Amino acid sequence: MSEVNISVPQHQSKVVIELPGYGKVMNTGPVHVELTEGWTKTFTEVQGGPCEVTVKKVGKPCYGHRWVTIECEDMTISTETRIICKAEVAQVTEG
Repeated sequence: MSEVNISVPQHQSKVVIELPGYGKVMNTGPVHVELTEGWTKTFTEVQGGPCEVTVKKVGKPCYGHRWVTIECEDMTISTETRIICKAEVAQVTEG
């Protein structure tokens, strides 16, 4: 898991993420992350297994923006409001 801090406009309530292999079904649309502290979602329809995304911290507004800390596997950023999460192959264990 890795964390990233991004600056978003203070009134923005979501960011868009792209997950490998997700959204190839018609009408699925983009995957949104709610910018609410503690928000967590596991996306299972990704190549290589499930990918969990967590909003760790949402900062206070400052000069029209706020800092948001998001945790995900192998995260890179292409713009301030688009996050690309690449899921690694998950090992399934039964017990």
